[in-house]
Amino acid sequence: MRTPLALTALVFAAIADVSSGTATHHGVNTRDASIAIRTFQFSPDTLRVKSGTRVVWTNADEIEHTITSGVPAEPELRFGGVVDTRGATYAATLEKPGTYAYLCDRHRFMHGTVIVTR
Repeated sequence: MRTPLALTALVFAAIADVSSGTATHHGVNTRDASIAIRTFQFSPDTLRVKSGTRVVWTNADEIEHTITSGVPAEPELRFGGVVDTRGATYAATLEKPGTYAYLCDRHRFMHGTVIVTR
């Protein structure tokens, strides 16, 4: 029997077209792209990737940040995570082409965009 939390996670993954599984080649992911969180900014603030790329956000600040899909007025549940300490990472594999806006929910002036192409 599945718990409500497990069902929520399944629905969330299906809606988002986002997964955490990635292909590796000799222990190195061949489709990774990186975004640094440094001095209250996402860098780069706009990232273009191909479908199926794993995007990895890395916190270089001493303070907790979030990666929350959506815009400040309308946060979404397409993907999201918390990077609570320096060096912490969050990754999402974006499968569906489109434009994915995201922000730090704790510091709503911080925002970025991932553009996914085929």
